[in-house]
Amino acid sequence: LTLDTANQSVVIGTDISSIETVSGTGSNELTASNITNSWAINATNQGVINDGTADEVNFVNFNNLTGGTGNDDFFFSALGNVDTLIGGDGAGVDSLSARTGVINTWIFTDATSSLEQDNTAPIPDELYVGDFSGIETYITGQANEWADVSSLSGDIEVSSYLSFAGVIGNNTSSTLIGQNADSTWTISQVKDANDIDSSGINDGTYIAD
Repeated sequence: LTLDTANQSVVIGTDISSIETVSGTGSNELTASNITNSWAINATNQGVINDGTADEVNFVNFNNLTGGTGNDDFFFSALGNVDTLIGGDGAGVDSLSARTGVINTWIFTDATSSLEQDNTAPIPDELYVGDFSGIETYITGQANEWADVSSLSGDIEVSSYLSFAGVIGNNTSSTLIGQNADSTWTISQVKDANDIDSSGINDGTYIAD
């Protein structure tokens, strides 16, 4: 199925069904059905959605992606990139997985959160998720990535950042919320993102028992 005009909004299961490939023209939004979906973004504004059945949907030229009310998991290949990504509404737990095997920088702000790949000069860094929101779980591409949440005004749910090596608050109003399970908090010096000992003030570790 090919859309003839730009600025279209397509909902899988409502606007289309039993379609193997949907192609847009210009700027378009694609919304998943309200079930568990796995999104594989493998090129610019294109990829495939798999709901666990044989009914995969390939999409091309959709720069705005929105999950449904179920769980939506977004994965990016080395060439995958998209302008806007929204986890979706409802009770689903949505995740965003960064590119693997590269250095990623996660940018968290109240206005716009984005994801970019750090490259070695003279190759410029690459912004590959222009804006993301509605995500409950962030999954890093490497073990040593840190989450700088110092620009966020709301509470920080530790469960969203468990794959990170650490989380950086603003040292004044950042509030870190633990999980509803047994856990151990240790307030102490830690190695920061630059592998330097911190002061130990408002620093420490969190471990889910």
